[in-house]
Amino acid sequence: MRIKISGVGCSLLDMIYTDIDFGGRAFCRLASKKPGDGGLVPGGLVFGEDLERFANTELRTIVKSITGKSGPDSVNLGGPAIAALVNTAQLCFDREIEIQFFGVRGSDAIGRHIAGFLAQTTVNIDHYLVSEGMSPATTVLCDPAYGGGIGERSFINTIGVASKYGTEDLDDAFFDADLLFFGATAIVPEIHAHLDVLLGRGKAGGCLNVVATVYDFRSENHNPGGPWPLVGADAAYAHIDLLIMNGLEACKISGEPDPAGAVRYFGERGVGTVLVTRGPDPVLAYSDGSLFAAMEPTFLPVCERPRAELLAGDHSKGDTTGCGDNFAGGLLADLGIQLQSKSAGHLDLHRACAWGICSGGLASTYAGGVYAESRLGEKYRLLKPLVDRYRRQQPAPESP
Repeated sequence: MRIKISGVGCSLLDMIYTDIDFGGRAFCRLASKKPGDGGLVPGGLVFGEDLERFANTELRTIVKSITGKSGPDSVNLGGPAIAALVNTAQLCFDREIEIQFFGVRGSDAIGRHIAGFLAQTTVNIDHYLVSEGMSPATTVLCDPAYGGGIGERSFINTIGVASKYGTEDLDDAFFDADLLFFGATAIVPEIHAHLDVLLGRGKAGGCLNVVATVYDFRSENHNPGGPWPLVGADAAYAHIDLLIMNGLEACKISGEPDPAGAVRYFGERGVGTVLVTRGPDPVLAYSDGSLFAAMEPTFLPVCERPRAELLAGDHSKGDTTGCGDNFAGGLLADLGIQLQSKSAGHLDLHRACAWGICSGGLASTYAGGVYAESRLGEKYRLLKPLVDRYRRQQPAPESP
């Protein structure tokens, strides 16, 4: 059975700086003092223009003052939506699963660089628009020692032409799919503002809707300390079949104080499956039985081998950039594969989570969020033994 996946969201160039000290003087001087003030946030995202206002300095000077470098340590394809979809495509390389991306890049050198990365993948970019102006880009500051050696990132986003991309750019081809993936739409503002409409149209057309969130600095800036809106009306939550968030995002969107409360919040509003990643801590998973087989809120352990490497201080090759994006991409890949032979309501959430968890773990062992394959199937062959070992060794799940 052929499966088609359409994804929309941000694609950009990640400019990655390693070995940044979040406790150092340069970073702390520019760190956020109160919610939404435009300062840097470990684990969070700030828009470049807001940081410039906060510091009263141009972005180039800010980055050099923090990093002490004239340029990034590495440059990679990034953006939560495209990073997830590339992982999905890499894991489905020998399956009848078509993945198409809808988004926009600029006509500049960064945009051409992004297009060059994507040309090396099997993601269909026929609907990837080119617009006059600056391509989206993110400066990624990585502190490998943060959090007791697990590591953390801080993101400075230049939104560029993504600010102009809206629902009118999504034609019928987007909805001609089995699965719709809405990846980190908070950094594509016009798509995010109309997420209700897009989810409703997808559901009316018989699509399964998958939503993955991101740190919503725009909402934090507009309403410091307040909840982050994901959909305009609670009724729209019932159009989400799978919702993927990290712990902070889950709490900020729901208004609940902890991930367990957030899962209850979304479940009560009709979200079919809820997954909350928690960095190095177990993933919190829930399913009402409409997509995956029913599962009460359950903690699923992380992939221990990459975690052990991080705790041992093995940062020479990798960073935590893109771990969450690859988690979403691994889930999406196995969801598509399972749908080729099973119907909704009978899918295995433990299996899908294993591919997501191990994808996220593997992403911590290489630089950037996108693995550059030298040959088709390379990443799958790296990941499959990790997934097999994880499933064999996985201890009994725990309830929160």
